[in-house]
Amino acid sequence: MEILGGAIVSGRTFVSTEVRTGSPVVILEEEAAQKVFGQLSPVGRLMRIAGRSFRVVGIYRLPLQLRKMRGLHPGDPNSFDMLTSDQVLSIFNQLTGVFFLVMIVLSSVALMVGGIGVMAIMMVSVTSRTREIGVRKALGATRREILWQFLIEAATLTAVGGAVGILVGLGAGQVLKGALGLSTGVPVWSAVVATGVSVAIGLVFGMLPANRAARLDPVEALRYE
Repeated sequence: MEILGGAIVSGRTFVSTEVRTGSPVVILEEEAAQKVFGQLSPVGRLMRIAGRSFRVVGIYRLPLQLRKMRGLHPGDPNSFDMLTSDQVLSIFNQLTGVFFLVMIVLSSVALMVGGIGVMAIMMVSVTSRTREIGVRKALGATRREILWQFLIEAATLTAVGGAVGILVGLGAGQVLKGALGLSTGVPVWSAVVATGVSVAIGLVFGMLPANRAARLDPVEALRYE
């Protein structure tokens, strides 16, 4: 009854002593009781099951007669399946896990492509500003200062891109919430983490162009056309 539902419509359910000692008592399904006893009240009467005598203590009514609705006989296998709430929750958790892995893969690919794009942009920036780098080095700028100049530039570029992406995502989410009538929110920590990841991508993929700029020879850089 905990799984299928239904209720005892007459008599009582088993008591703990009967369950513990295996007393010869039985609860009949309502339709079976009508077939065996007809108009008589089955509760308290004796009946034989597989050669043994049992006393009827209760009548049970099913909430849904699935087999009867499908015209199945007692010996026929079930032509349907029943899912409990635990099974539905397990399936949902499995689907959620698969979607999570797919999103991780897609996000990783997107970050890789974005990082390569940032590196290409910074390479172009270093090439186009070679004379500027030469002038700064001639005036006393160290390799560390040149390195941090381009690293900060790359981190700023990705931070601005991440902030714009977050704003666009929040705006699209608000539109969907209004259209679908949903009530959801975005935690602040997720936006902070996303911005931090964007800055980290800029620092990692901007390291190669920044290092190239820091290693330029000032004389050669000044002569660059």
